[in-house]
Amino acid sequence: MKISGCKLQKPLSKKGKLYLLPNSISEYETARQLNPHIGDVARELNYFICEHAKNLRAFLKRLSIPSPYDHLEICELNKHTDLASIPDFLKPTLKGYDMGLVSDAGCPGVADPGADVVKMAHGKGVEVVPLVGPSSILLALMASGLNGQKFSFNGYLPQREHDLKSKLRGLEVDVVKNGTSHIFIETPYRNEKMFGLLLKHLDGRTLLCLGIDIMGDSQTILTKRVGDWRQSNPDFNRLPTVFIIGC
Repeated sequence: MKISGCKLQKPLSKKGKLYLLPNSISEYETARQLNPHIGDVARELNYFICEHAKNLRAFLKRLSIPSPYDHLEICELNKHTDLASIPDFLKPTLKGYDMGLVSDAGCPGVADPGADVVKMAHGKGVEVVPLVGPSSILLALMASGLNGQKFSFNGYLPQREHDLKSKLRGLEVDVVKNGTSHIFIETPYRNEKMFGLLLKHLDGRTLLCLGIDIMGDSQTILTKRVGDWRQSNPDFNRLPTVFIIGC
């Protein structure tokens, strides 16, 4: 997608850099979630890769970068993107222009399609520059009290109950044997179902952390044994949630 032109970024004499620009992870007090340096970098860029152009414009507005944004060139990377077009996304860096990679929420490349672009940048000899920003995955782990020396992010677990049960057994064995903390997420509208299945199939002694609406106005981060959770009824309210099991 190309959104045509005004303030133009000057090309460098060498390859440009790919900046990884973290986005806020909730709409609550977004300014405190974003390091001011992110805005300093974004103001100097004319080329962006993002999941959705609409969300990128909202991100720039949160950084107090004034509109209009009609001078920007934007490539969208999501489930509708033609995979054959992705190699072209980095062409500006090869011509000496810096680019920004922005996720819809959180840190680019972490539980995010931008990882493919980052890998490609390394292959093309483009310097990758990650900037500091919020990650619900790490914030949940930090606040969980579970093992932060050895942990694994598992993305989305299987939806079929039989497959989920098998996966949970394997994760729980690793929890007991190696002390690993296992982190995973679920689509918000399926949180309650996932929670019910965790209570059904996990050992009552296993510790389970729920990180609900992290950095939002309904934030709840709480760790209990599964047996204790069976006496509780947390309010997910279709909010983003990070699940962690550990010991």
